[in-house]
Amino acid sequence: AEAGRSKVDAETAKTAAASAKESLDETRGDLEQARRELATLAQDDLRREAALEKALSEKAALELKDRDAERLAADGAALGAALAAEVQELRAERDGDRTAQRRAEADVLKLREAL
Repeated sequence: AEAGRSKVDAETAKTAAASAKESLDETRGDLEQARRELATLAQDDLRREAALEKALSEKAALELKDRDAERLAADGAALGAALAAEVQELRAERDGDRTAQRRAEADVLKLREAL
């Protein structure tokens, strides 16, 4: 009777070990799948981060270009005013109007200093 019980216990232990091995294999498979999904998510994250950095860099470049354009426009306006003042000075000089000439010379000097 005892030999029969030992045989049953051995069969039960064998069945339990096979079941535990099967469960362990399934858990390993689930773990590998989770690792693959995590790696995919990490790659997606890196791509999104790179895209964000590129967008921020492009935005900064556009802002720099805007500032350059504003500065160039201001410089152009100042140069235009300086040229107009020099034209006034030359006209006054041509016309012999010393008061207008001195006023125009002063305007030219102020504009040159501003540039």
